Amino acid sequence: MGIKMKSSDWKSVTRENVLHAIEKFLNENPDYPEPRSTYLLYEGHKLPAKHIRGMAFEDAFGREIRKDEYSGGMETVRFFKNLGFQTLHVEKTRPEVIQEESRETREALEERSSATRNFGKKVDLKICMYLQTEGKKNKRAFLKAMDLVKNSDIDILVFPEFCYIPFIRKMEKANILAGEDREEIIKECENLSNDLGCAVIVNTNDVNGFIYSVYANASAVCKDTHDAIYIKHTMTQCSAFELDDYADVVDELFEPIDYKEYKLGITTCYDCNHAIFSRLYGLKGVDLILNSTGGDVVYQKWYRYNQVRSIENHCYSLVTMGGYSEKNYVYGFNRMGGLLNPVLLNGKSQADNNFPGGLYLYDLSLDDGHKTEDIAQAETENKYQDFMVPEKDMGRLLENADLLSPKLYVRKWKDWNLVIGVLEEDDIEKPEKVLPLLYSKKLRDLPNKRYILVSHYRHIDEKRFKEELSSILKVRAMENFCAVILYSDKENHCYQTGKAKNPQMVKAVDGYYGIDLSRTTGPEAIFRNKEGFKASWRKNFELLVDKLPR
Repeated sequence: MGIKMKSSDWKSVTRENVLHAIEKFLNENPDYPEPRSTYLLYEGHKLPAKHIRGMAFEDAFGREIRKDEYSGGMETVRFFKNLGFQTLHVEKTRPEVIQEESRETREALEERSSATRNFGKKVDLKICMYLQTEGKKNKRAFLKAMDLVKNSDIDILVFPEFCYIPFIRKMEKANILAGEDREEIIKECENLSNDLGCAVIVNTNDVNGFIYSVYANASAVCKDTHDAIYIKHTMTQCSAFELDDYADVVDELFEPIDYKEYKLGITTCYDCNHAIFSRLYGLKGVDLILNSTGGDVVYQKWYRYNQVRSIENHCYSLVTMGGYSEKNYVYGFNRMGGLLNPVLLNGKSQADNNFPGGLYLYDLSLDDGHKTEDIAQAETENKYQDFMVPEKDMGRLLENADLLSPKLYVRKWKDWNLVIGVLEEDDIEKPEKVLPLLYSKKLRDLPNKRYILVSHYRHIDEKRFKEELSSILKVRAMENFCAVILYSDKENHCYQTGKAKNPQMVKAVDGYYGIDLSRTTGPEAIFRNKEGFKASWRKNFELLVDKLPR
């Protein structure tokens, strides 16, 4: 017998290593010993769990591992569970279960084209996003809309932030952190769910100023989630970050909701502007993230944030809004960031996505896995140009820079410390690769920091750039308030963000991008005392960053 691997060695094998192993297994179809009891379930595939685990080890360490060096069974189940994967462990005495599961798996695989397999698991849900702009001032409009919901085939009805419902005053007077109040509010939401015949998500603020969303499903059966609560983190009077026991409850706060055979996540308004909140769901394999927003936003800004939330988490992302401004919309994106077109259940127009009081139905089963190109944008020069970045030579940017840790550099420039994080290939898509660079503990004692992210591709596909990377690069600049530089064989670009958080593509002049360093203050710009934000929240934000797998 060989020597089993130490547990500390397996802790270095990440979710990304497993995903690489799955991709390699599906593409190469290698020979492998038939599993005796343990399977890895992933996007309709039932895979040999121990074999995939070994391939993930090789991906992490660059060498093969013998089967007798590690165990299968429940040890392998725990390994995958800790990384957010689903498994099937079948006792040897019940072979009929294996046969049944195998037949179902074969039937499912026969129905899936190669394009669908690349796209991911089909989601057969009907989600209704309520663009409730009339509810508070017109109770009759609300009742009319709810009658339409009752007579429609809907799985989940999502209300906007600060919605109107008949028991809204009770929700506003409640202390959501108090057990009795919380149970009473959940019961009211359950009654609403039961009356409408679908699951619901409602949102408002409590008596202390916490903004919270309640999910309730009166028809929950088996493993379905009956109720869940999400507390808003950003742009709020009181943040979830201020909870005394935040470190203890954070896992519960981001526990996916089980609905039928799918996993859901919920966020509130500006929390979709920060990748980490959605990513904590995405790393657990959610199929859908639902966001309730207050409204009055620039269309393209919210469009980009939520499109990228879909791409980086490979899940659907749907948003609805409230309030009385004309700047209210619903948004829907598939797993590839493709824009979805809902059906307007009420009103006269099917074309607009901002009909006041509109009930917008997204039938996700109809999605074909398409992609949508990024919104075209002209390049412009900065008025203030503090630092000149080479358009095509990453090596010159890193000249005279000190390496603080892998992929993290600091370069002195006049009175500034330029923090430069280098992300290779697709790492720019992964918040768990980006955020640890920007929030590295090695940066704490450096004064006057300015932040630049470099995304380096040896080869870049132009079609993929237009459909995915262009949006991702812009959003990385927007959400982190930094400059982002793309270096590749075909596309070279520079991105910044304005003070209103709209993206800018910086124009290269004579081979250089002129960077405005006043708009690259990164975490220091985000975590400061201002309306809806507090500098003290950064501590628990960094706790979340530390929870991300490296």
